[in-house]
Amino acid sequence: MNSIELNTERLLIRERLSDDAKEVSQYNQDKDFWQYTTIPVVPPTLESTQEFINDCIEKNNADPRLFYGFSIVKKSPNKIIGEISLIIKDAKAKKAMFSYGLSPYFHGKGYMTEALEEVIKFGFNDLCLKRIYAYCYPKNKGSSCVMEKCGMKCEGTLRANSFVRGEYCDDIYYGILDTDYKKQKG
Repeated sequence: MNSIELNTERLLIRERLSDDAKEVSQYNQDKDFWQYTTIPVVPPTLESTQEFINDCIEKNNADPRLFYGFSIVKKSPNKIIGEISLIIKDAKAKKAMFSYGLSPYFHGKGYMTEALEEVIKFGFNDLCLKRIYAYCYPKNKGSSCVMEKCGMKCEGTLRANSFVRGEYCDDIYYGILDTDYKKQKG
């Protein structure tokens, strides 16, 4: 199977490589990177980061393929600045969710919006999905903003839906349909 690479003006969004662990581990050490996640190991070690990447690679190679795990690489300089995954949750319904994370150093510069737009395009144009969704915590205003900029609609809040580091948190769900996407892109 050929490796998937998505290109934007500033980014290369490519499938994970085993060699990514060292670079990923560098931004993983920033506690702000993990502020809004449910991952229990905060911050992860180089070893746990390597295990995570190896797991992504294994899922990327599964048949049938239900997982697309990407590194977000800033083209100039050639540096991994984040990650984004598209996970098929229901193949018959053509429904997928995504998750993402970006080095805090690169927040507020439009990189995640650029990456998510390209992954949404890939999901609808290449995978022929019907619906793509995700959720974030109410405190994560940046993530809400990214999803809205990408044309996603707030679909509602599930109260006390996640248990994160000893407390219950609400989840705000966002979604976009293939018909919404086609209208936006005209």
